[in-house]
Amino acid sequence: MKVHCKYQSNTAAILFNAEKYISLNQKWKCISVNSKGQKVLSNTRPRHAYRSIRECRWTTFIATCQTVKNPISLEFAVEETTANLPLRYSVKERLPVVACFSPLFFNERWQMIALSVESYASSGVSKQAYYIMSVLKDVYDILKEYEKQKMIDINFWGLPRHPNARNQLDWRNQAAAHADCYLKYREAAEFIIISDVDDFLFPRQGSDIYTELEIMARTKPKMASFFYPRFESEIIAAKTFKNFNIAESLKSIRISDKRQTGKSIHRTALVETVWIHWADLKKNNAPYHKLDPADNAFIHVRNWTFLDKYDDVRLLNNVVYGYRKHPYYPDLTSIVPTNFIPFLEKRFNARFSSKYSLHNLTSSEIYYDKINECYDGMLEKVADFYRYPYFKSLICPTPARCSISAVPNLPCAVAQGIYKTIQLADNFFIDYLISRHKIDIIQNGCIIN
Repeated sequence: MKVHCKYQSNTAAILFNAEKYISLNQKWKCISVNSKGQKVLSNTRPRHAYRSIRECRWTTFIATCQTVKNPISLEFAVEETTANLPLRYSVKERLPVVACFSPLFFNERWQMIALSVESYASSGVSKQAYYIMSVLKDVYDILKEYEKQKMIDINFWGLPRHPNARNQLDWRNQAAAHADCYLKYREAAEFIIISDVDDFLFPRQGSDIYTELEIMARTKPKMASFFYPRFESEIIAAKTFKNFNIAESLKSIRISDKRQTGKSIHRTALVETVWIHWADLKKNNAPYHKLDPADNAFIHVRNWTFLDKYDDVRLLNNVVYGYRKHPYYPDLTSIVPTNFIPFLEKRFNARFSSKYSLHNLTSSEIYYDKINECYDGMLEKVADFYRYPYFKSLICPTPARCSISAVPNLPCAVAQGIYKTIQLADNFFIDYLISRHKIDIIQNGCIIN
């Protein structure tokens, strides 16, 4: 299989969801036209964007085709029927390190957003890409402020309209979002981080993340990705913006020795597509380097305690839910230099001290436990199937299966899109966005869209 790293000029990448057993021998056509009337017709075929999981019947595919220079339209043809696909252009500015995060849905923790954005920015990440499905308006307001300051890009994301796809794509179709983000920034970046917003990473082998990655790339030139271990952690935050102290929250982080599946940072010159934990399509099937926990790790800030004020010393001295402290770095002060947290705090305060509209933010904590309970229930059903395969049915774990009630007078920003369906051949339908997603503010809480 030929892997394109990086793409040559005038290449279009088509990312799409489909039933995972479609034939990879199909031959399709791409027809591109530019403003001068020049046209290029090229052939393509589908490839798996990543290895599909057993539990779900749908997955993500990629197809690449050559185009005319500076195309203004791209048609996708099967037999004699075509669909005009919306064009998006990859980012061109130089961004040495980009972070792509899993789509946010039912997100209500503005504290987590602030801590994550500030931490990655202070660690030297050039751009952070946020994909929004649904977030409380307070969270959206924080994100918009960071976007204004060009620290993050906001992208909108939704589940497909096809009912089978909605129920048969794992975890809110997050793998497609990761691939989408990766392709968007791959031409601009040297390294791309794929993680969740509550996975924090700080440099330990240099002054910033880029320096750390450069060192590893120079000493391990054949490695496609750097796989960082990950450890569960806890944190304390104030309930209100008025009492929120970003330095105190960072200093409250306690890192346990409870190991979780790690996450990767990918070299864009060697990796074409990615999954949440690993690279998938790689040049010459290049290997990855697995970091030792003593070198560095993602800090998974999964467990949150919200207080009125930062004055409960007993809680600050907790170890994560009975697990032992991490042997190399039990807290953040054992990782970052002494001036890191004060510098980050100074920048945060300068950014928001005059943003008075945000000073009344409070915590809601309405959705987290409900989503967690729904996810745990789905994972238990999956585990039951593997324990008793002859008595249990297999389900695809997706939030489309979660039932979350409306919450009156709770504004939520929800990504909405308009789709069109075209039949290209017998048993071949394509359902695609005819306009980009936009945000609607819904007054009765968040929804799965």
